Amino acid sequence: MLPILLGAIVGYAVAFIVDLITGTVGAASGSLINYSAFTGANFVVTPHITFPSFTSDLTFTAIFGIGIMAIATSPSPPPTCIKSASTSITWPTSWASRATD
Repeated sequence: MLPILLGAIVGYAVAFIVDLITGTVGAASGSLINYSAFTGANFVVTPHITFPSFTSDLTFTAIFGIGIMAIATSPSPPPTCIKSASTSITWPTSWASRATD
């Protein structure tokens, strides 16, 4: 995927440089890149904001399904050896012999 993207970017850059050298940037004919798509484009446009509609018969099903997925993917509680920052860490008993070595 990356070579295709880089090939397109490098190709446009080379074509733009050739257009600069030959003096055909923005010319109606003879230019390697057609700049007409850029002249009428709106690059900064505010999005059309819509609000949800809860009138469908499947509204409850969607809310329930999304809620179940949110609960299922929530992170699990921390391990029992790490309780909080204010309390000391209690190591499992199998690690106690390693701490004294």
